[in-house]
Amino acid sequence: MPNEQPKKDLWKKVFCNESIVKHNHYYRDICYAIKEQTGFLLSKDTIRNLIEDRNKPSPRTLDIYASFLLGGS
Repeated sequence: MPNEQPKKDLWKKVFCNESIVKHNHYYRDICYAIKEQTGFLLSKDTIRNLIEDRNKPSPRTLDIYASFLLGGS
């Protein structure tokens, strides 16, 4: 079973709670939150793949994701 904590951390940072409740535009909301904080835009597909563990993300994508979660730029 994959570690769910990074997903909960992402959800908490963007939506202010840890209860992962998917809605119509949550990928878009996450994309904009990451762009606003880091200056980098990850596509909705990239966010979906990260959240759903579909593909192995590139090191650059992981760096942007980690920077967002840890509050860096």
